[in-house]
Amino acid sequence: MPLATVSLLAWIAVLLSKGRGVLWPFLLVALIASGLTTAKIRTDLLDVGALKRKVGPVELSGRVISVEAREMGARIVLEDLKGPELPVSELPTRIRISLRDGWQEIRPGYRVTVLTMLLPPARPAFPGGFDFARNAYFQGIGAVGFSFGKPLLVARAHGGDNHTDLATWLATARQSLSARVRGVLPGDTGALAAALMTGDRGAISPESTQAMRDAGLAHLLAISGLHLGLIAGLVFGGLRALFALLPFFALRAPIKKIAAVAAAPVAFSYLLLVGSSIPAERAFIMVLLALVAVLIDRSPISLRLVGAAALVVLFLRPESLVSASFQLSFAAVVALIAVFEKPEGRQVRAARQPGLSALGVPIRYLAVLSITSVVAIVATTPFALHHFGRFAVYGLLANLIAVPLMAFGIMPLVLCALLLAPFTADAWILKLMAILLELLLTVAHYVASLPGAVVKIPSLPTLPLVVIAVAGLWLCIWRRPWRYIALPIILLSLVAPLSRTLPDIIIDESADLVALRDPNGHYGFSTLRRQTFERQIWMEALGSQSVFAWDEKGDRNDWLSCDGLGCLYRKDGWPVAISFDGRGLEEDCRRAALVISLEPVRSAHCDDIPRDRLFDRFDFWRNGTHAFWLDAQRASVTYRTVESLRGLRPWSGGPD
Repeated sequence: MPLATVSLLAWIAVLLSKGRGVLWPFLLVALIASGLTTAKIRTDLLDVGALKRKVGPVELSGRVISVEAREMGARIVLEDLKGPELPVSELPTRIRISLRDGWQEIRPGYRVTVLTMLLPPARPAFPGGFDFARNAYFQGIGAVGFSFGKPLLVARAHGGDNHTDLATWLATARQSLSARVRGVLPGDTGALAAALMTGDRGAISPESTQAMRDAGLAHLLAISGLHLGLIAGLVFGGLRALFALLPFFALRAPIKKIAAVAAAPVAFSYLLLVGSSIPAERAFIMVLLALVAVLIDRSPISLRLVGAAALVVLFLRPESLVSASFQLSFAAVVALIAVFEKPEGRQVRAARQPGLSALGVPIRYLAVLSITSVVAIVATTPFALHHFGRFAVYGLLANLIAVPLMAFGIMPLVLCALLLAPFTADAWILKLMAILLELLLTVAHYVASLPGAVVKIPSLPTLPLVVIAVAGLWLCIWRRPWRYIALPIILLSLVAPLSRTLPDIIIDESADLVALRDPNGHYGFSTLRRQTFERQIWMEALGSQSVFAWDEKGDRNDWLSCDGLGCLYRKDGWPVAISFDGRGLEEDCRRAALVISLEPVRSAHCDDIPRDRLFDRFDFWRNGTHAFWLDAQRASVTYRTVESLRGLRPWSGGPD
């Protein structure tokens, strides 16, 4: 209510304001308050019923919402859950289950029974990291788990079933088309073709996915403006060219507007088929507004169009503001439109003018493509550093090859295959597409294998990212010279975090994985055999490329020494005891400045040490992964936990 009141009062002030100097402050307050109010309403309306504890094995029956093929097995989402062993009050609204076998015959709308182990959605693996529980909450998923054995089919969906709605029909069509494409084109080629045609990326192998990321081509896997824009552009341009071949019709009808009207439903159908992700929704809204601009004889490319698309997306899904897909897609589009719109972009616009020689056309096209790629890479780099902590060095080279291949070869074939799919006459199109997809994967693997293809740095903190986003908007929106004030602000915000100190000790929530920073700045792990997912996330957050296990390091007596009861870690001579066994805890508390016990501390052996210098397994279990910074000169310890940075949210209840 307070947020809604502030929003209402601010909008009233905006309506009553007469001068610009008075209008802008109230407008800013009104927009911020409205955004916060929308986010609050959206959060409260979601009744997910998130699971608070581990449950199982338990037998549950539910209606299948979606089936997502993976490299090994599949993931299914169930709703309308029933379980004799659990009361209805404890059942989440939806759950996501991983299956190893028996999923091939399951379709959305079917009702199945599974013996499963249910877990609460995972919290971040690193303080301030990606929150899996938050992501699951806004997908309506209250628990995740895995099945024991094959699911049992209880009932099939049929035409008279009142549960057979549009969403179920689309999910079934998406699954059937993906399976058919992968049946015609095996391996990563078929998985990539299915991703472009249905948005189903789960079957792409981790090796190819990683190669696409390292080559700077990950944006080609997520359906976004490139794909939807090309689909709409192909329909619009193709129909307009076809109508132009009919002089009688072309001279008497507005063929440009007719083509625009025809392109809209095709783009909308593609949006529904690929699953309506945030980049796809943003792209469709922009495409739709551009087509409307064609109908009313206005310019289809402007920052107003981007702003309108952003407002619609944020109104429908305010949680997307902090997502990587929203930030990367809008950053690229805003920067590109700003470059092509500004007076300084005359040379770029000249590259599109007609009247060029046969040799000049490809040269000009290459120049425009290079400028476009450079602008998109520069605009998205801060956001990529924040979310992934990595930079693809040869991304420009890869995009110069991959984007034309996608625009002029792959996507036209995707459109043809989708049009022929209902008649099962698309096999020859798919096999032709496979040649180009193989070339795309070859480019990705080659570029990713080049020396120094990826530079890993510590993830950019949130505050510098916000400053960069605001400064970037200032730079793109204004046309006056004062807009260049943003450039030094952006550079300082990028460089300043590089000097920050990385944590010396990291311990995961289960106390099964410990990372220690050696004097050279590299991280040694208690094990490299377990907790590989957590270790990978830590390394992305810390920007570290060199890791080792303690037992694989040579002489480390100067900073780490271990025995059967624990380890003694030294930072500039300052001792930290890491206890594996409670029998050595009393001695550790006497000689160490900081004691970290990987087992619960139940005795009074450490009465002499302050509580903020003693951490045990229960602390990690309650508050998630801990990161410690040690200052030997000041004899001080600073630490952050996952829960301390999450705040109190509907998805952050933590363990009971």
